[in-house]
Amino acid sequence: KEEQIKNQMIAAGLKVSCYVQFHLPPEEIKSAQASNGFVYLQAKPYVGQPENSKYPTLKSAVDYLRQCGITRPIYCGVGVHMPEDVKMVKAAGADAAFVGSAILKLHENVPMMKEKIREFKNEC
Repeated sequence: KEEQIKNQMIAAGLKVSCYVQFHLPPEEIKSAQASNGFVYLQAKPYVGQPENSKYPTLKSAVDYLRQCGITRPIYCGVGVHMPEDVKMVKAAGADAAFVGSAILKLHENVPMMKEKIREFKNEC
């Protein structure tokens, strides 16, 4: 959100990624357009989050970001909990999916964690 700091980081050769919520707030899209790293797009809305009737699906959101001139990779997370969600991200045209919490919650059950990772990998 601090444009001066972000611009200094980019000028120093660092990649700066931006998060865009599922309902596509214009200020977040503008920030993503001005960045040089991947775009982290929220994969699913959560209860109580503002809706976007113009772009109600992940595919329509990904397509809209592309129409806005974003050519860098779009990675989707937040709401990717099941292997089927990775299939949804892939079908939406995104470049990758983040599945962090779905895996991290299994940290005390290593065999289950390994199995869940295999399930996610199979969808990739």
